[in-house]
Amino acid sequence: MEGNAACVDAIYDAVKAHEAYQNDFSGKPILIVLNNAPAHSQTEGLVRQSSDLVLLRLGPYSPMCNPIEGCFSALKTKIKSYLALRHDKMLGVPRGQMKNCACSFSRRQLSIAWLA
Repeated sequence: MEGNAACVDAIYDAVKAHEAYQNDFSGKPILIVLNNAPAHSQTEGLVRQSSDLVLLRLGPYSPMCNPIEGCFSALKTKIKSYLALRHDKMLGVPRGQMKNCACSFSRRQLSIAWLA
């Protein structure tokens, strides 16, 4: 929980120090969106209080309001399609080595996803 609060504090400090905020948004509130994960439940009480900081917790089951969820969804789709295309290669791996093979495929897919 303290790690989440430290992260929120660091984001707040970075935004306040950023040139774009200082030039165009000075005096405006800084909005940080938290999803409804249990790890965020105590974050609000641990964050350094500031009059221009607004923490917004999303409601339960609202991934459509959190843009990063779309990124994770796209990444999972790419990994699944990559693994599906290599299904035969994965079945040919000797027993006990599948975990190493799957990790290798996943690492390769991640590097491909970043290039796409």
